Amino acid sequence: MKHKLLIPAIILTLIGLLGCQAIPKLIPDKLPEVPLTEQADAYLIGTKSISAIQIHNDKLQVTKQTKHSELPWNTTLYPATSFDKRYLVFQRRKEEMQLSSPPSAIFSIDFETSQTQLHKTKYASTVGMGSSLDFFYTWYANTLTQFDKEGKEIQSKTFDDLADGIQTFNDTSHHIHLVAFAKDSTIHLLELDETNLSLISDQTLSELDGGVPRFAQATIIQGVLYASLHSILTKGATIPDNRLLVLDLQSMQPEFINLNEKNPDFIYHDGNRLFITHDSSASGTLKLCFSTLNLDTGETTFIDVSHILNNDTHEISTSHLKNFKYTTGGKLLFTVQNRLIYFDIEKQEVLDTLVLEESDQVISLWMK
Repeated sequence: MKHKLLIPAIILTLIGLLGCQAIPKLIPDKLPEVPLTEQADAYLIGTKSISAIQIHNDKLQVTKQTKHSELPWNTTLYPATSFDKRYLVFQRRKEEMQLSSPPSAIFSIDFETSQTQLHKTKYASTVGMGSSLDFFYTWYANTLTQFDKEGKEIQSKTFDDLADGIQTFNDTSHHIHLVAFAKDSTIHLLELDETNLSLISDQTLSELDGGVPRFAQATIIQGVLYASLHSILTKGATIPDNRLLVLDLQSMQPEFINLNEKNPDFIYHDGNRLFITHDSSASGTLKLCFSTLNLDTGETTFIDVSHILNNDTHEISTSHLKNFKYTTGGKLLFTVQNRLIYFDIEKQEVLDTLVLEESDQVISLWMK
């Protein structure tokens, strides 16, 4: 009799164990923890580790490192956002086709306490992400969601006439701007009240060259919107473009800056420069490259760093330059895949490269 009772108990135990393995965890076994140290000039946040980086004699050195549970590749998809020189916020999006994929969530790393908070959300971005001075935003389907600096969800707003949003920005106190695609394929610049995400104004950006502009990313600096014009959608074709839109939000008069490479993509801002990456897989040129814009002079430069990946066209086609930051010494840091590059931008010369484990892809770079 005891044996008969024991068999169902064993079966139920096995089913329970298998079920636990099949259910993805919201919270990893070990969340990211910052290895705080006075020696660090920067911190490199990867999908498997956080490294304290010291720059000495033009060499990159890891002075301290902590390991955490591996985060999925899509945590590297969109740029992380920093707040108050303290918080770094980014998202993890659930892979719908993978049963074992963990739920979507927002991460907030606190560089004062070294700890990470994680909050589940159903509104992780599918296209577009951004921030204001005080809030982190995602765009899921046609819903804009606001999170605080600790990653807690505050409010959401659905826009029935819109399809995709690109990015949100803070321009004036409690006002944000959102560049978005409407369902009729037009491009709109929305001004929203940040307190309740209500609409203040809606302006349609004009067609270009007989087609619909496809902006990849945008940012606002001192009342001027800069947007990378990736391509133009015409009837039956997508035409690569090479321009940067410059739009004064007071006059609403657009100007364009021609870049030396097609398909401008992500935009990073540090110091008096914009760093604009190029989508090599879309352009077909297969270059690992970026452009810069001097905001004081309007001068542009084009820099090809394909040699970082040994001019391997396959590797280049799946790689993206990210996280452009100036050092206190005026040199440039940026990342690609699992590499941190230390670069002399005036001489256009790589000074040093720090390589993490192959599976430890860089999420962000935090300057101390």
